[in-house]
Amino acid sequence: VAGNQVWFSTRIKASAVTGTKAFYVGLRNGSAVTNGLWFAKAASSTSVNLVSTVATVATTLVTGVATAVDDTFLELGYYFDGVDLLVYNNNTVVARVSAPVIGTNIPSVALGTVMQITPTATDTLTVDYISASVEVT
Repeated sequence: VAGNQVWFSTRIKASAVTGTKAFYVGLRNGSAVTNGLWFAKAASSTSVNLVSTVATVATTLVTGVATAVDDTFLELGYYFDGVDLLVYNNNTVVARVSAPVIGTNIPSVALGTVMQITPTATDTLTVDYISASVEVT
């Protein structure tokens, strides 16, 4: 809802991050990737980015939020104060997205938590916690 606050925080680690391993964790609408706001690490990269998808159009809002390392926890989060989106790595603000537009840069549909890893053989994505909250007015 425009003007309402949203908090998301997670602590995760991937057993391996090189090669074809990819993962994402965040908020998504249902089982499709058509609407959501999540942290993503693409295959053949160690950079974790904040990606917004609205009506199937994906936009990288912040590149290089964190660097993924094999078997090492990442603590990631974001806070939408109703105006700006603040992005966190290890409880430190690493980026600010000024006045994203709900329905354009931020999904306007109901979202739930999601996590996924595209592994090979026995790769895992360990989740210490996921927290998501929204202001209700």
